[in-house]
Amino acid sequence: PLHCGMLRSLLTRPSRGVADARRLFHACVVGAGPGGLYSAIELKRIGATRVDILDRRPNPHGLVRNGIAPDHAHDKKIADEFDAQLFEGNSDIVRFFGAVQLGKDIDLQTLREEYDCVVLAHGAQLERKLGVKGEEEASSGVYDARTFAAWYNGDVDQYDAPFGEELTRCTSAVIVGNGNVALDVARLLCKDRDSFQDTDIPKERLDCLRENAVRHVHVIGRRGIPQTSFTNRELREILRLPGASIRVNNANEQELSESDVALMKKDRQGRRAVPLWNEALSGARVDNDAEYSITFHFHRSISEIRLDAEKRVAGVQLVRNELRDGKAIATDDTEELDNVGLIFRSIGYDVEQFFPAALPAGVYAAGWARSGSSGIVANSKWVAMETADLFQADCANGSVTVCTDRSSEKSVDALQHVSSAKWLEIKAKEKQSGKMTSREQMLK
Repeated sequence: PLHCGMLRSLLTRPSRGVADARRLFHACVVGAGPGGLYSAIELKRIGATRVDILDRRPNPHGLVRNGIAPDHAHDKKIADEFDAQLFEGNSDIVRFFGAVQLGKDIDLQTLREEYDCVVLAHGAQLERKLGVKGEEEASSGVYDARTFAAWYNGDVDQYDAPFGEELTRCTSAVIVGNGNVALDVARLLCKDRDSFQDTDIPKERLDCLRENAVRHVHVIGRRGIPQTSFTNRELREILRLPGASIRVNNANEQELSESDVALMKKDRQGRRAVPLWNEALSGARVDNDAEYSITFHFHRSISEIRLDAEKRVAGVQLVRNELRDGKAIATDDTEELDNVGLIFRSIGYDVEQFFPAALPAGVYAAGWARSGSSGIVANSKWVAMETADLFQADCANGSVTVCTDRSSEKSVDALQHVSSAKWLEIKAKEKQSGKMTSREQMLK
């Protein structure tokens, strides 16, 4: 978790030697998730007299609002600190332009012409597909895990997502991927609904979860335990989940070898994960009387999605993989998981590219737009620092020339948008009545 004090420290952090003189400049940040908001803080610190933040949604905060699970409320508190540092009382320098989309409402060339520094922090939005038979043919039942997470978090872009109906029609679900989002989805499907009562989950989403018929969740990983990307906190939460039986399929086959343990103990995270996985492999968390079950399948990939007569997901075929030079290579051994009605992909995302080659001078990438869909919120802070330092270095070596007489009027001013003041008004209403889940609610 990221402590708010770490965020406050950004505003007083000294420059790291690339340019001692503070330059007065105008900056535009595309994307109001952690990567964009950290970048705005850094740019303001090094002398920006104007920082305009654009986001395609009416609200800021990106994955803090729409990705972090509702039962991880402590991690969501960083949103209030972002607002305090950027939108409350900073309207003379920092401005929010919600519901403004790059490439649709305004183009990058215009931003380059009107600002000295443009930071692309629009995230990684392009879903990766499994690429197996049945995926494209399915009429329903195959979804992206982050889309599901956005739905239960009340993301306005998922207002019409069909998960309420989908959750009632099947008892088994498959999650493909071995990262934290996969465990978040597994936990949300199998956790006592009353435990979400005091979270920020929208009431209508919680009502849908109460009607959830899923009782068995299968988590599929193409490689082995040492290659998982779960944080220990997420793994520990799953292993301690009340009312759920946790098992590793073919546990004997997955036992940690000496080389596995040696690999995992190379870092602190891995060292602490070893006893957790040994506990899971021992069968200590198996409870045959539990209402829910979560089963890990390692060295497996989906090779085909089985469909019923109406093209809905009905099951999956798994293929066993062998690990060669760190890569999962499919064998001829297959097995079936029957009666599966939902599949969630959690296998990463690609970045939408606005330039076919390297970014031009004065344009920078931050957050997932730079690093890809990996890392935690705190990682975006360090990337933002590096981005600000890079801009200063480019100014110092002449790669970027700051215009000293830029107009305060920008093209974005003419666009219909949600301002900083409007966002704070929306936020106040949400504290009274709960999270808004549609653009219409926010924009009225």
